[in-house]
Amino acid sequence: MEADLDLEVGLVLDLEVDAVAQLIVGALTKLKVNVPVRVVSGLLGLVVFVNRIYNMPVLLTYDLKKTSETIHAELKNHLKNKYGYSDRIQSNQGNWYYLPNTTLRKENTSPSQVSNEFLLACKEMGATWEKYIGVQFSVSIFDNK
Repeated sequence: MEADLDLEVGLVLDLEVDAVAQLIVGALTKLKVNVPVRVVSGLLGLVVFVNRIYNMPVLLTYDLKKTSETIHAELKNHLKNKYGYSDRIQSNQGNWYYLPNTTLRKENTSPSQVSNEFLLACKEMGATWEKYIGVQFSVSIFDNK
């Protein structure tokens, strides 16, 4: 029996684990399927694991065409104020350091979300990008002078 569950991975990953558990149990009940508790537990474990991977910090670094004297600062401030990016990073020793000029950090997001926000921010600010990259990270080693 096929189910019309209309679940997208992105939706599931944005939900709390309890909500995902309710979705899984609800779907199985709707399908009238008896599934051992260990299988449901395994599915929840997988959701938690994927959620942790999906919601890691992401670094965004980019180059813009210089269309005005202030476009770099304007876009950076727009990304910080509207989308919640930061231009600082915390070291393992707990010290906060500024990132390079066109590099920003955002917590609890994904590279695809960062890409979407960056492209939208460029459009909103009239900025022309040359290249950009959004990369998840879990461990960082850096120095700041």
